[in-house]
Amino acid sequence: MKPYNKSNGLTTSAQVTASLEPAPISKLNLSESDLVEIYHSAPKILSHKALTVSVTEDTLSSEESIVIEAAKNGNYWLIATEDDIYWLFPQANVKINPYIDESVKLLFNCNGYQTDAPSQFTLNMPAKLAIMPRGEEWQLVEKGILDFSGNSSLGEIEAEEGEYQEIQDQLTHTTLQKHTRLENQSALVLAKRGEALTKIEGKLPIELEQKFVEIQAQLDRSNLEREQLKHQLEEVYQKRYLLQSKISELQTLLPEVQTDPDETAKQTPPVIDTTIIEELILRSRLQPPPIELCLVIVLLRNPIPVKPQKKPASPKKSSPKITIGIIVAILSLTSVGLYAASPYINNLCPNIGNCDSYKQTLNQAQAAYDAAVAIKGTTLPELDSKRRLIENAIALINNIPKTARIQDKATQLILTCKKELETDARILKGEGEIIALQASQYQNTAIQPANIGKLTSTIEDLQRSQELWKQATIKLNGISPKIDIYPTIQASVTNYQKQIAQVEENLAKKREARRLLDEAAKSASQGESLTKTAQTIPQLKEAKSQWEETLASINKLPLDAIDTAQIEALKKNYNGQLKLVTNEITAQLLLEEATSLAAQANALTNKAQNIRELRRAQGRWQLALSKLNQIALDTPTFKRIGSLKQEYGQQVRILDNRIRSVTPR
Repeated sequence: MKPYNKSNGLTTSAQVTASLEPAPISKLNLSESDLVEIYHSAPKILSHKALTVSVTEDTLSSEESIVIEAAKNGNYWLIATEDDIYWLFPQANVKINPYIDESVKLLFNCNGYQTDAPSQFTLNMPAKLAIMPRGEEWQLVEKGILDFSGNSSLGEIEAEEGEYQEIQDQLTHTTLQKHTRLENQSALVLAKRGEALTKIEGKLPIELEQKFVEIQAQLDRSNLEREQLKHQLEEVYQKRYLLQSKISELQTLLPEVQTDPDETAKQTPPVIDTTIIEELILRSRLQPPPIELCLVIVLLRNPIPVKPQKKPASPKKSSPKITIGIIVAILSLTSVGLYAASPYINNLCPNIGNCDSYKQTLNQAQAAYDAAVAIKGTTLPELDSKRRLIENAIALINNIPKTARIQDKATQLILTCKKELETDARILKGEGEIIALQASQYQNTAIQPANIGKLTSTIEDLQRSQELWKQATIKLNGISPKIDIYPTIQASVTNYQKQIAQVEENLAKKREARRLLDEAAKSASQGESLTKTAQTIPQLKEAKSQWEETLASINKLPLDAIDTAQIEALKKNYNGQLKLVTNEITAQLLLEEATSLAAQANALTNKAQNIRELRRAQGRWQLALSKLNQIALDTPTFKRIGSLKQEYGQQVRILDNRIRSVTPR
């Protein structure tokens, strides 16, 4: 392939930008020396991150410039780093043969290479490449160095790969065991929860059945009582019907009563003794007695004279000789029966329309009104006492029927009472509105999300608002329902009650926020103390748990109770503390692993007798060193591992020198 030359003609900016895009390849954050170490110790790791490439055919025919391109069957690996440097490595299993000798010499300086000698080599430095403008090819910038002076470590790659695979299998097996234990624990927890749910489900039908039986029994009792009341009502109606029938029969007999004029002049109407009936009245529990019984007594004491009737011309017919005394006696017995069977007959006075008791009732109402007007105070207890007296006066007046002669005076008094109630209502309404205005002011200043520093005063404002709304409601509840504006008052009371509910809801959120903030502050203080004194992993885990508890309290804060920006600031601070503790736990775990690997490496170093054993020991030291390199810079452990890193690195170099000295020239 010819060297890249500028094309004739103009190209657009989009084409130039597209041509400069590199081929898709993973970039590693490793230095050149790290890449060489990994290439020697575990080349299989690099194979997953490398792009397989080869030298272009044009490069072999024309040596003006050495160009590399991607090829599935290539003999080289292209590794890219994050600082945009591209390195070229021979594949780990490449065999040097005459066909590729020319490309190897173009890319690498081959020290000590002989055609008839073994093709094993040591990579001292990879070749350095630069990406070309098209983004699909790379140009050689600096040759690499291959050492063919002795047996290469690549001859032992398969053995090292086997050891690497063994370590990886052990880690996989350990991970699978942990997952298996977790699955078993989860299955056990689920089984226990299933048993608990089964027990609860078994109890529910029994409890529901018992409740159903109780409700059914209550329903049966209610139906029985209803039937009994219905039966009693039917008996009362039946007795009433029989009494009405008897009264009708007696009324038909009265016109048929005939008397002789001579006998009437000679005889005086008999007077019936009413002592027994009056005794019944006195012993009766119903006061006053029924009107029918009163009329019977009047008739008995003052018999009604019956006018004689002319005898008809027709022949005499036998007629029943019924005297007035017998009729009155029958009426008396009927009235007594009616009195005994009808306890719910209306009182006598309402039927008559006038009674002295109504005057007494009106006088009592007037006295109650006068006592109410005598109360001059405007406090809530005084107004409440005044309202009760006036309502009592109105209730007394309402007992006077409209047929009474004193109805006009009663109407005038009731209008006066209602006017007095309206005057007091205006006073209470005005006071309630003033208190409600104050309550609204406190509420409006405290209902928004509060600053943490002002949260306590916000709660106090809400408590004050709640108290004022309740006072305003009490004022309006003191207004009598007897006045015309009472529906408007009730609407205001309903509004005040809604405001109370809203304030109580907001107050509950603020109090909960205050409680959670206090818990978080207390937990954070304990977390800081534990973090400062923690030296071991268990102590660090305890501090971590404390910080997690602190964050849990913060996450429960109602978003509409506290300023969101302050909540986020607290979360950021506590998350930072949690991250520091977590990193320190990870650092100590890595340090323990590195120490364990170093102990294994030291034992292997002391027992090593050949190159293979030396390589294994060197691999352990390199793994231990990589564990130390994973420790975060912001942890206290990082400050204590500087000497260990130097020691482990020194051991790697010592073993490398021993391997080189043992390798035959």
